[in-house]
Amino acid sequence: MSTKSLVFDLVLLRIMKCLYGLRWQDVDLDAGIIRIEQSVRRCKIFDKDSLTKTKLLFGPVKTTAGNRSIPLPAEVLSELKLHKKDS
Repeated sequence: MSTKSLVFDLVLLRIMKCLYGLRWQDVDLDAGIIRIEQSVRRCKIFDKDSLTKTKLLFGPVKTTAGNRSIPLPAEVLSELKLHKKDS
């Protein structure tokens, strides 16, 4: 695996981690940005039958720097507009 490919994979994983917490209200299609305002984590829970399950927990970002706006590339913006229209 090349260094470029590894860096791309790591960036993609970071992006995917952010996307789990995104909601449509965080996407401003007119301004072409997404706002990161919450975090999400997966926690183990144990039910009455002693089975381990997981649950997604949403909460605030860890630091004030975590709250940020990210500009969307034109290609991503047009795809999101199509997806929202179709959903």
